[in-house]
Amino acid sequence: MHSRIGAAIVAFTVIIFAGCSGTSQSNLTPAPGGGAGMPPSAVSWASANKPSLTQESVIYTFQGGSDGGNPFAGLLARSRELYGTTFSGGTGPSGGNGTVFKLSPSGTKSILYTFQGGTDAANPQAGLIRKNGVLYGDTDYGGGATQCTGGCGAVFALTPSGSAYTERVIYAFQGGSDGASPVGGLLSDASGALYGTTVDGGGATACTGLTPGCGTVFKLTPSGSNYTETVLHSFQGGSDGAGPRGTLIADNTGALYGTTYYGGSGTCSDPSGFTGCGTAFKLTPSGSGYIESVIYNFQGGTNDGANPRSALLRKNGALYGATTHGGAHGAGTVFELTGSSYTERVLYSFLGGRDGRSPSDEDGLRADSNGALYGTTTFGGVAVCVAGCGTVFKLTPSGSNYTETVLHRFQGPGDGKNPRGSVTAGVAGALYGTTSGGANHACSGGCGTVFKVAP
Repeated sequence: MHSRIGAAIVAFTVIIFAGCSGTSQSNLTPAPGGGAGMPPSAVSWASANKPSLTQESVIYTFQGGSDGGNPFAGLLARSRELYGTTFSGGTGPSGGNGTVFKLSPSGTKSILYTFQGGTDAANPQAGLIRKNGVLYGDTDYGGGATQCTGGCGAVFALTPSGSAYTERVIYAFQGGSDGASPVGGLLSDASGALYGTTVDGGGATACTGLTPGCGTVFKLTPSGSNYTETVLHSFQGGSDGAGPRGTLIADNTGALYGTTYYGGSGTCSDPSGFTGCGTAFKLTPSGSGYIESVIYNFQGGTNDGANPRSALLRKNGALYGATTHGGAHGAGTVFELTGSSYTERVLYSFLGGRDGRSPSDEDGLRADSNGALYGTTTFGGVAVCVAGCGTVFKLTPSGSNYTETVLHRFQGPGDGKNPRGSVTAGVAGALYGTTSGGANHACSGGCGTVFKVAP
């Protein structure tokens, strides 16, 4: 169902291009208002009124060796420190299986854990959450199951132990009905249970990826010192959706919301044979289980988005997210779902050039208290990278419209390229994030960076 290591780190031909500037597009439809209702990984904004953010700096460049390489996810900000994961690098076997790191806003970095593969976790695409001082995350590979080459993925916990951390795999996916390959982040509830999705597995015959199935939504329930996995929903493909990639969110009733990259009633298809433009779905608690409902079917084409990787953002009862494709220019959209029937409205269609292309934040958009939305695009911006090096953008409510402003266009070598995670608000109102490539070329396409966009 999903692309594996060989395709996960895309190599681009780049040249050095200095300088950047902001731009505005006013293409737009209605603005949401009000406060933030973000996934647990988001942090609150310190100020309601922020100046334009246009000054970018690289605060860490990954080298691809023991320090890790290719961070795919956004950052977790806690107590003036930034926490994240890298997909590759570290001191594990076979060139490294990724790391968990901590970084100060000034750029002082420490490795909290290096994944070993095999029965250990390996190659995280998602970021971290923290509960009671413990860091939790999931990995695309590892866990030891033989059903998948390199393992079917795992969920891990990192517990502080003096000045270090002790890692434990709390669940290893087996690649059958329990799912395989979690690439989105985790969600936790007050009881300590963890919720997430897998791209593959689940057993449905409609999808014939690396493991049988169209993906799952799962729950890990603490049971003494262990965890018990329950599959809350197995996607069936077709109208039900397939291939969930984004992190789940929850409302105050315990209902879960997410997106699937494929499936639904849309007529999109890709060369690998998967069909459908993707869905937004809801899982409603019912007795001891959940009932799944598709709350929106993306249609693609010029009037709608297609193929969401993004987590949803819930705010004032509405849901917001992004699609990697579709829209008026085929370069992706930001959308809003409102009302009890979840009526969809495209808030912005990316032009695909200097304004960005393909927003794919698996950890979702961020919002400030004025209703502005922030995110990244993996491509677009400046043409020194194949398809563009990516952007950081802001969508600002302007009457009944949105105005898009590019806060930064990545320049490739030195500056980084191709961000895949969202931005996080940190010290003094600055935005922090990662690029998956660029800078050091020990990795194919560059090893990536941590960046800061400051007022």
